[in-house]
Amino acid sequence: MELKMMGLIINLLIATQPKWQRFIAERQALLDLLKTKFTHSGKTILALMRNLTLDLEECKDSANDKQVELLTCMKKLTEEDSDIGEEEELKEKMRSLVLPDSKLVGIKREDIIGIDDAIRSMREGIEYAIRYPYLFENGHKPWKGILLYGPPGSGKTMLAKYVAKIVKDDLQSTGKKLVFMNVTPADLASKYFGGTEKAIKAMFDVARENVKKNKPTVIFFDEVDSVMRRRTSQETETVRRVKTMFLTQLDGFEDNSQVVFIGATNTPQDIDTALLRRMEKQIFIDLPHSDARKCMIKHALQANISCSEHVDGFTDNQIDTLVKDTEMYSAADIATLMRSAYLTAISDMLDDSNYYEVTTATVEERNVGRSRIVALCSTNHADCMTKKQALDLGYSFRAPRVDFDIIKKTMQVVRPTVDSKTLASILEWKNAREQNI
Repeated sequence: MELKMMGLIINLLIATQPKWQRFIAERQALLDLLKTKFTHSGKTILALMRNLTLDLEECKDSANDKQVELLTCMKKLTEEDSDIGEEEELKEKMRSLVLPDSKLVGIKREDIIGIDDAIRSMREGIEYAIRYPYLFENGHKPWKGILLYGPPGSGKTMLAKYVAKIVKDDLQSTGKKLVFMNVTPADLASKYFGGTEKAIKAMFDVARENVKKNKPTVIFFDEVDSVMRRRTSQETETVRRVKTMFLTQLDGFEDNSQVVFIGATNTPQDIDTALLRRMEKQIFIDLPHSDARKCMIKHALQANISCSEHVDGFTDNQIDTLVKDTEMYSAADIATLMRSAYLTAISDMLDDSNYYEVTTATVEERNVGRSRIVALCSTNHADCMTKKQALDLGYSFRAPRVDFDIIKKTMQVVRPTVDSKTLASILEWKNAREQNI
């Protein structure tokens, strides 16, 4: 269609405008060039057509009635195609938010410890609706939306990805392929008037297209409160239109069990009540309890260990002390603490130390092809070398062990990011909602 229109425009330009008459003999060659150069770039074609149409405007006064009518028609078509091009561009942007399988495969059960009830509720909300849609053909409906709320770093995003991975694996035998869209407010933001509303519509349109291709879709919207904040009298017309579009599009999936919308927030008390009514399933993700923290710390200290096993180099009292000292830490805080402790151990190991050659490599070291290894020298080793000597001779350093003292020292720097006031406000909202049910 675009190339046909360009042909009409070029004919009209040649007939009415002197600067284009030199192309009359090369008309076909010009069209072939445009076709070769622009066939795979719809946006460039539309930009070129708009420029050609502007050239036509300059000669409008010298054109006859038939040519003016043709010009008006082509301008209208160009504007319509411009809207179509923008819509497709937004849809392509939304498709890029689909997480590839590689981003889901690596998520393990150990990454989300201590929230078994939340996992079960999430599976009910996603798997039942998507895998067994016939169970909702008798007048019953699945959850319209799911809201994950809790303090920052409690694992809301990781939970959604993990459950999506489970459901995706379970659906393989049915021929369906689950699509997980990870959306943030920044993905919808636009500096143009009406741009955010168009992006919201494109997000839900992509989900509809996926369903038609037998691809059930989970839309995970992080920080949903930033788009659907509680209404105020000072709210602008633009903000109201964005919220209206969001709610309208969400309502469009009321009878479609193959699309599940999940919102996540750290401040549920700030969310607009109209959205809360649509997020019928609300799941609280709390800070990890003591048993969960113990398990997280053990997994960080020693790979492939169960929560009940003993950690090499630590006493039970030391582990219990770490669990007690991390009482207000979120799951993300504990991960940051243990990562920082390991980096501190590396720094201590590489800080002007002496080393000795290790005669026997571990299984892990052999698996990555490291055979010449040095470790920190102690008073029991006579043949020690400096760091420079070890590097010049091609040795690798053995990964250091994180001990109790290093973790305690790191705690002085890595503090919990959730304060008691933040947690109290979330719990107050939670209790108020439960009392009103």
